[in-house]
Amino acid sequence: MLMDLRASYDAGRTQELITRWQDCEMLVLDEFGLSGGGRDEEPMLYQVLADRYDHRRPTIITSNLEIGALREVLGFRLLNRLGE
Repeated sequence: MLMDLRASYDAGRTQELITRWQDCEMLVLDEFGLSGGGRDEEPMLYQVLADRYDHRRPTIITSNLEIGALREVLGFRLLNRLGE
């Protein structure tokens, strides 16, 4: 996901990718937190996940991070939403 997002900057396709991830039937993020996002990418990830939550679209996140580290990556509000 992050590689696609970074590649989209030069091509001007960032919003297209975000919309695709928001609207897909099911989003699976495997090994979440393995590759850290930059400061610009965190709001985009939040935008995708918050929209999916708001529209009740299924999202699966797998990670080896402990809950405290996951909270740091996702933030309390988003982690709380995903826990619902």
